[in-house]
Amino acid sequence: MMEATPRDLMGFDRVDSIILRELYRWDGDNLPRGPLRVSLIDLAARTGLHRNTIQARLTAMKRGGILEGMVLEPRPTSSGLVRSGYLFEGLRFRDIGALQEVLAPFPSVSSAVLCPGFLFLHLWHDMDQSPSKTAKAVAEELGATRFIEGYVSTKFPPHPADGIRPTPLEARMMLALRRLPSRSMAAVARELRVTVRTAERRARNLIERGGSAMVPRFRPGRVEGSLLVEYVAWEGDERAAAGLANAFPDRIVGPFGRGQVSNVLVAVKSVEEMEERRWTVERLSGIGPLAAYLIQDILYPPAFESWLRVRVESVQSGWARKEVGPS
Repeated sequence: MMEATPRDLMGFDRVDSIILRELYRWDGDNLPRGPLRVSLIDLAARTGLHRNTIQARLTAMKRGGILEGMVLEPRPTSSGLVRSGYLFEGLRFRDIGALQEVLAPFPSVSSAVLCPGFLFLHLWHDMDQSPSKTAKAVAEELGATRFIEGYVSTKFPPHPADGIRPTPLEARMMLALRRLPSRSMAAVARELRVTVRTAERRARNLIERGGSAMVPRFRPGRVEGSLLVEYVAWEGDERAAAGLANAFPDRIVGPFGRGQVSNVLVAVKSVEEMEERRWTVERLSGIGPLAAYLIQDILYPPAFESWLRVRVESVQSGWARKEVGPS
């Protein structure tokens, strides 16, 4: 996709927030629940918006580069892997290009949320690897003054989907559905050498069981006229998630379930509005001091796809050997 020019930048309002929230469909278990396909009729029913409005806004977001399409996000436990999130402080990166070069030695980074002076990374790990050790190595490479754990997937509460083991075909399908945003099921079926009906049925089944979900590739750096803010209750207790949910009905994603620091992503019109909402909400019971991070952009390092493919194939081979047993 071509880089957006200044005239390609587009406004972003409450309607866009509502649509994106329904594409993510976080349900409190720390994984989005986006379905394989989302119809305009379904989006209209869930949002209360007219489907013509939804179609127009989706087209505008795609044309402006805010929405690059939908890709599959696997559940870490279903992939035999661990995912973690860490905030790195004291950085001076000014653009995505410089950040991508620094992160090159760490292909297990699936996304990097760039903020002025801060960076939040989503890292993936093998089951026997220490997330904090990896985060420390990343911090040293970045020259960060400090890093803070946001979550580690092994600390999430148990979930029925944790025991899902994708079949070899489903594993290949997960990788294929990540390769290009909004890739057609016909293209996936051709790659896997199955019928479109089989590909769609198996992908839908995997997603509906909770083994993965479809998520939007969202690029905040293409937004004009609004500020994207991540509010984080670093010191909040078990009441924080509910408090943030009630205080930010216009949130795009969040708050998340237990095992993760409570936070929400919200679009605001100005720094003054950002601060006013922060001051108001942090007085609520259970939330405490509320950090506010301006989102500059999100990087999706392409090297992660090769890293994930190798790891998923390795995990699949390990599961197959265990099923066969000793020779």
